[in-house]
Parts: sequence; C-alpha cells; structure tokens
Amino acid sequence: MDRLTVFRKRIEATSVIAKKSTRHRRNGNLTEIQTRYLEEIQVLARKGGLPESEWKSITKYDRQVCYELDCLESALEIMAATNFTVDPCESSTWAGIRNDSNGFLFALAILEDRSGLHENDFLWNEAKNHYYQCKHKARADDQDVKDIMSYTEQYGNWPILTNRDPGEVFNWLEMVADLNRFERPGFSPYLLKVVVPEFMKELGPIEFNIGRAVVHVSTNDLQKMLTLVQQKIGRNKPVRIDQIPAMVTFMASVSGSTVVQEKATLMSIAEFQNKTDTYMSDQNITMNVNWLNFFTRVFRGSESIKVSPELKINVSFSPIMNVISSVNTFQQSNDKKDTWAIANILHFQLVSLLLQESTVLLDDMNSFRCVELSGDRSEICLARVKDVFGYALGATYVKTYYDDRKTTPAIKILMNDIKESYIDVIDKTKWMKNTTREFLKDKIRSIKTVIGYPKWIKKPKQLQEFFHGLELSPLKNSSYPKNYIAVNTWRVAKRRSWSHKYSNITAWKGFPLYDVEWNHYSATVQAQYHKAINEARIEAGVLQAPIFGINRPGINAICFVRFMNFGGLGMVIAHEVGHSFDIIGRMFNKDGESDKEYWDEESLTKYFEWVKEIAEQYGTEPYGVSETSAETVDPWKTINEDIADILAVYISYHSYQTYLKNLEAKGEKEKILPGLQRFSPQKLFYMKYANMWCDNKDVQSKFRDLLSDHSSGNTRATLPLKYSKQFARAFECKLLTS
Repeated sequence: MDRLTVFRKRIEATSVIAKKSTRHRRNGNLTEIQTRYLEEIQVLARKGGLPESEWKSITKYDRQVCYELDCLESALEIMAATNFTVDPCESSTWAGIRNDSNGFLFALAILEDRSGLHENDFLWNEAKNHYYQCKHKARADDQDVKDIMSYTEQYGNWPILTNRDPGEVFNWLEMVADLNRFERPGFSPYLLKVVVPEFMKELGPIEFNIGRAVVHVSTNDLQKMLTLVQQKIGRNKPVRIDQIPAMVTFMASVSGSTVVQEKATLMSIAEFQNKTDTYMSDQNITMNVNWLNFFTRVFRGSESIKVSPELKINVSFSPIMNVISSVNTFQQSNDKKDTWAIANILHFQLVSLLLQESTVLLDDMNSFRCVELSGDRSEICLARVKDVFGYALGATYVKTYYDDRKTTPAIKILMNDIKESYIDVIDKTKWMKNTTREFLKDKIRSIKTVIGYPKWIKKPKQLQEFFHGLELSPLKNSSYPKNYIAVNTWRVAKRRSWSHKYSNITAWKGFPLYDVEWNHYSATVQAQYHKAINEARIEAGVLQAPIFGINRPGINAICFVRFMNFGGLGMVIAHEVGHSFDIIGRMFNKDGESDKEYWDEESLTKYFEWVKEIAEQYGTEPYGVSETSAETVDPWKTINEDIADILAVYISYHSYQTYLKNLEAKGEKEKILPGLQRFSPQKLFYMKYANMWCDNKDVQSKFRDLLSDHSSGNTRATLPLKYSKQFARAFECKLLTS
C-alpha cells in the first residue's frame, strides 16, 4: 500500500471528511483535518527536496493559499510525485521525478469490499466468489477433483481408470463438440476445432478444421496425474498404463491429417453433411456423424449464430475426413484398448483442463508447465472477473464512484475546450491549405463523445438480459470446477455470438461504440478514439484522481486550480482527438470513410515532413532499459502514439492558457497550493503532465514495453516537452531544438 493510501485511510479513521470542515476560518486558524494534510504535505516536500525555506512554512496559515480539501489533495499529489532537486531543463534528469501515487479505484476495491454496500448489486456476490475461488484454487483439492470426475461421468467411463468400456453414453463427436465450448490459454480441442473469426481482428465465416493432434504430456506425468486422481477420489484400482500405447498410436494416426494441405471450402451444413455421407459410404464407414447436431451443441447459448442446415461454414474437408477415418478404424478394432483410446484421449483433455484451473495437482509436472497461466494469480483472476462480469461490475462502480450530475457536464465542457483549441491551432497553421483546413475543422467539430459508461447498464432488466444464461453460485464453499465450467462456457458462447453478429460488417457509420467489445468494464482506466466512427470514449475509470477530479479546484466556485485537470484529463482527451491526425486516422473523414484522399497535395507533403522529423527525434532517444544500455525503439512502430502525445501536450496547454486568460478577464486567478507558492500555473501544468508518464519500472517490464506501440513512459514524459517552446518559456530553459 503506497504512502498516500495509508495517509488517506488514517484521515478517514480520524474523521468523516466534509468540505464544510476544510474551509479555512476567518481568524486564520486551521481545522484538525487541514493541519494533518499540511503536515503530510510538509513531510513529502522535505522528502522530495523542496528547499527548507519553503517546506518549513507549509503548516503555517497563509491567507493567499487555498485550504479547501481539493486544494490539499492536489498539493498532496504533486508533492508525492515530484523530485524538486532535478533540473527540468535537463531532459536526462526528468526520470528522477517520483511517481509514488496511485489514486485509481480498481475492481479489486469493489470485489474485496466488506461494508455490505454492494450486497444487493446484480452479480456482485457471484463475481466476488469467482474471484476468491480463482485466486485460492488449491483450497479444496480433494473435493474439486471429485467434482471434476462427477462432471465427466456424463460422457461415460474413463477406461484407463476404470478398466471398463466407456458405455453407450459415450459419443466421441458430442464430447469433441463440448471441448470446443472451452477456452483457456494453451488449450486447443483434440481432433476437431471450430473457430469463429474475432470481430475487429478478422472477418469471415465460421471455420472448421482439425484440432490438436499431439498429446503434449510425458508417460510419467500422465501416469502420475492418473494416480493422483485415483487417490483423491478414493479409488484403489491401479491405473491401466497398458492402455497408454493405444492412445499414442491413435493420436499418431490423427496427426497424419495435419500434413494434408487443402484450401477450406465454404459450404452449408447440409452440403457438408451430404459430402460427408458420400465419403463415408465410399469408405464403408458406418458410424453416425450428424454435423447439424454437432454445431448445435458447439454454439449452444450463442444467440446470433442460428444453426440450421443453411448455415455457411468454411470447411477443411479432407483433413476432417482423415480424422473420421482414424476414429472409425480404432472403433472397429478387435482390441478393446484401441476402441477405448478415443475416450481415454478426450477424457484426459477435459480432466487435465479442469485440474489445471482449479487444483495444484499438475503444477509441479513439467508437461503442464508450458500451458499453465503465467503471472501473479490474483492479477490473472482479477482480469478474468473483469472480462466476464464487466458490465455488472461497471454498474456497481458507476453507482458507487461516478457522479453523473457533476462529472458528465464537466467532461463535455473540457472536451469542447480541447476541440476549440484544435480548431484555433488549425486556423493558425500557415502551411495548411484552406481545403484541408476546413476538412479537418469539420472533422473535429463532428467528433462524438461517449462519457463514462453505456447508459443501459444502469437499467436492471437490460443488465439481466445481457447475462442471461450465466448461472453460478455466490457461495464460497460451492464447487469451483462447476462454477468455472459455467463461467467459461457462457463466456465462450457470448463472445462467439458477438463476433459472429458483426462478422461481415461493411459500414461503420452509426455503429454502437461499446459494441467494439463483447463485454466491458467501465472502470477501466483508459480513453479511446475510434477513427472508423469518429467517436471518442472517455471511460468512467479515467475520470478520477490522479487524472481527473470533479471536485478539484476549478470545477466549483471556491478555488480555481485547473492545471490538475488540463494537465491530466485534458491531455488524455487531446491525445485521443490527436489520433484523428495520425498517419492512419488522418485518412478518414468525419463519417469514418477512407475511400479517397481528403488532404491537398501540398498540405500532405508538409504533414509528412513534420512526421518524419518526429520519427527522427524519437528514433534517437535511448530507451534506458538499464543504466548502461542505449536501446532505441523503431520510431515508425510508435509514430501514431507519438504524434498524439505531441499534439496532446501542445493542445491541452493551449486550452489551459485560454482558460487562464478568460479567468483573468473576470478579475480572477488560480489559487495557490500549500508549499507550491513559487510555481506558476504554467509550471504546475507541466509538472502534472510529466507525472502522468514518469515511471520507475524493473528491467523485465521495460523489455516488455519495447513490444508496445507506445513509447516508454519516461520518453512520453520528456520528449514532447523537449521540443516545446511553451515549456522552455515556462521553466526559462534554452530550447533544445528549433
């Protein structure tokens, strides 16, 4: 827990903070809460290297200083994040700025809440329990293994454990269909695989091909796994390892299908069935293969996928028929070990999948480590819960933390300020021709803004309709394997339905912005610009400290310290709008069309000269993975984000300056924060901006960042300022470049 969080919890334990209690009194005395804030600000200022002559007077009342709670919070944030000993005119030292604070409210705060505030919120108990069970997957291994084996009984006996025939209930094609309803990193169903092309990444029809054809597990690990399962369920019979060779032989015969190269053919299920029947008749294969039943089972719960004989599928016919032939050969064998091989293989995949997810039985076996989820378990589980319960948890977050009445109007005003600044700068861009200038201004004015969250999530009936079919227990002592199966199969069905619904989209105009994702957690800390529909989305999660504060000075009529919001959220909004000018976004008009060139030739030439200069500057910037390293990133990989960053800091500052001029015209000015009297509003704006991106990551995290399409945090904090005349003027630096 960081220092600011500890301090705020201590304050909350002392008193309920109300704005009324933090207004300074006419006689100059300070309240207990104000005094505690000032003492903490003083400690942080001293720690950050503020000169003694400045930090010693922080706790003394000054009638020129703002002591409102929001002013105190703003000062606290700046002090916690700033190293006052560095020289901002030397870009190499800016990494010395500390970024210790993190004021974001994540899903974890909601899931671990014990106040009882969310007890009646839709799916909150279920989401909370799923996170708990996922995080503590080893809490009930014995019972979980029994639950897994109980679940698999619907598919008949597992011969290698029971030494009994799978029975009439076993249907290999139905079991393969059900395996196609699971998703997990590293998992791919055996024998046959159905793929629904993912929306926003690829378009096209449903694909049907052969699945995994190799069992990536050693004989020793397989035997060890089976023995542990027997022990957990209290069965004393020995594992029939003599059945393993038949499993290996069967998969070897199936793997031969992978060498068959054939272009997939688009055909209806009825056509596929007829073609299959003909093939089986020619090959004297008598087993029953019903593709309509198979796909109906695969797409159970996927409302938009209407399975019928007319449904079109992209089929890799010959490889699939080779699998059918292999299955038939082994089922017709006179050796029961061969006939049981298919059931053994499919049971193994399903059981090992569920064991990996809900127990620690396989964690120490090398064969399973390569497909186990990597990273911190709590982070993995939190990401999963947000992915599955996104809209429901978003509704809880919005109800708890988001003030629609104040926040939404404030963001609209800020967005309008940013758009007006873009238009003003476009008007003053001398190298731009009038036709291009008017095109861009019209595009900026037409940008639609979605603020906070999709409004329908606050309507209980619509929320219940979205999560229809998701049934799991909210109780901690319930079965995690059963809950996992319910969540996983519901998610797969819902996601496939979403992908298929938009699989052949051709026109983006009027497209619902939130439908670019199958599910969404509105507390996500991000903003986005979608060039194809010319819309910006400002998430509820980003509308909080340290990026934005609705009760920060400048929003109300008491104090006027807007640098926190212009340097924070204003920069974020300007960044997203800036993507309409990057090398891809610039090609689209206000309706999301990119069917022709909208820029005049001369303006386009000047634009690319500017882009080239940016790439050259960023291409020579050392990344600093370690103190002695000098890695640089390919600037053309990050160019779109770099363009948006440069525009963001310029436009948000321009917008802030306009605000200050309007304030001055009314005879008002920014109030002063405690301990920061010598810093002008312009300086504080840039300090806030730099703190947004300065980071102190470990080497491994920095190497991961090299794969990103964003420049590193410290590069984003310094390089846009390095070439800024406005920044150089504010800090009295020499301009580092012309």
